[in-house]
Amino acid sequence: MGSTVLPEGGGNSNDRVTQYARITSTLDRKALLEHYAAQLRAAGWKLANQTDTGQVTTTVWSFTQDGNEKIGLLILTGSSPYRATLMTQAAR
Repeated sequence: MGSTVLPEGGGNSNDRVTQYARITSTLDRKALLEHYAAQLRAAGWKLANQTDTGQVTTTVWSFTQDGNEKIGLLILTGSSPYRATLMTQAAR
């Protein structure tokens, strides 16, 4: 893919997990998003919504983990190096 991913921290509590990363890539934001979206779909995540507001692309996902419905957000901002945020939380 021609990308380098550098974790930038995150955290978790009860039903929430957040991870941040900086991604340097030769891919444009749309292609990079599709690369990661394919991995989420392969893991059983279902895309619920997507929006692109110029420099920010946000995707909202639903998935089941340990029998519990969860919501996931994947956000990519800027251009290379991109800032990426992946967040999950319980749906209820």
